Amino acid sequence: MIVQNKGLVFQPLVLGFANIYSGESGITDVTAVGGIWNCFGTGRLPSSDSNGKDKTSWYEIDPIAGISVGIAKKLRSLRDGGRRNDQVARERAVNSRLDEMQAALLRVKLKRLAAWTEARRRIAARYRAALAGAPLELPSEAPEARHVYHLFTVRHSQRDALAKTLADRGVGTAIYYPGTVPDQPVFAGAEGRWPEARRAVREVLSLPCFAELSDDEIDTVAATVRDVCERL
Repeated sequence: MIVQNKGLVFQPLVLGFANIYSGESGITDVTAVGGIWNCFGTGRLPSSDSNGKDKTSWYEIDPIAGISVGIAKKLRSLRDGGRRNDQVARERAVNSRLDEMQAALLRVKLKRLAAWTEARRRIAARYRAALAGAPLELPSEAPEARHVYHLFTVRHSQRDALAKTLADRGVGTAIYYPGTVPDQPVFAGAEGRWPEARRAVREVLSLPCFAELSDDEIDTVAATVRDVCERL
């Protein structure tokens, strides 16, 4: 939650620290960095009870206090693959976002994981049936495999046009991998062409897929996707 009042921004987090902002265009002096709520409530194992509906859900917490904004930004980047709230890895780093509080929450939620996974598999099966024969590539599942469908990602040669038209018609989509690993700045100068990877990042588009989707919502999304694809 962020409360704004006459140039002050307070971010009440787990320990109640506050960031103070001044002026219209920037930060003048911040000495206490309380943290960040990274709200990704639609994952298969979200670390809150929001299940994708409450956008103030806990996903990760940065309990960083008493340091400068610049250092805080650096630490957040280093613990999230060298990224800065985007999909661009600018430096070599780690993925370290699971603290003791998250582990405690997720330990309880493990009991629900099987049911959430089955719900996603049901959604995927309904998508595949509704989109069979449509002019786009659907996720596949080998007979000996069992997909958990963290994402339901399709491919289309006119992905950007498809995404824009779907958004105009009220269907949200996401592009989780807008660039290849070799194209990340941290790997600048890497040798190789990787044509299939580069083709994939131009085509992939993830449709809504979370355990609480109703059959009517799935059917509406699928019908809209089919109609748009046939018109492109």
